Amino acid sequence: MAECPDFYRAMDIKAQTISSLTILAPGAKAVNIGVIKGIWEAPATTVSAGGNATLLSVSGRGRFRRLTVFARTMTNDSAMSEALIRLAVDGTDVVYADLKALDLYHGNVAISWLVGKAAGNQYPPTPTQRIFNVPYLKLVTAPANEDGDPVWSRICVTFEADVEYTASLLLRYYNDDASDNHDVKAIIEYGGYP
Repeated sequence: MAECPDFYRAMDIKAQTISSLTILAPGAKAVNIGVIKGIWEAPATTVSAGGNATLLSVSGRGRFRRLTVFARTMTNDSAMSEALIRLAVDGTDVVYADLKALDLYHGNVAISWLVGKAAGNQYPPTPTQRIFNVPYLKLVTAPANEDGDPVWSRICVTFEADVEYTASLLLRYYNDDASDNHDVKAIIEYGGYP
């Protein structure tokens, strides 16, 4: 039998009730085996041109799983590079990128699919094992090539990550469009540990 790592300890528990159990990971941080408590819907908000809005800010320990953002422009149209998502865990930015960069980083699926498409409702493919997806976009101007920046009037994006936070979690939406407000709504799957 191969040697087990230092953090392995055999346990033999029989017919006992355990009310509290702490498991330490190799980094000596406690691992919680609790489940996420649910899904939270951030209230709809208007993010002014050049402004930002906090979608979720919590303190304590827990886990973040998924963010789905629905946004629409109020009067004009916006490019994918003009909408940014920030995910900060325990005060450190884990993600701070615009939607175009997130799509490019995760395979360029939506943007490359939108090349040459007509204006109107578009439903780019959403592979199930991707961290970032754009399942819906009301296209105004298609990108000229795979490096282009689609212009939209409505968009839905999903960002998935399995991230534990020990002190705080912050989700924020930034509108870098200097000429138009965005109407934003979000659904967030997260939860504090019981």
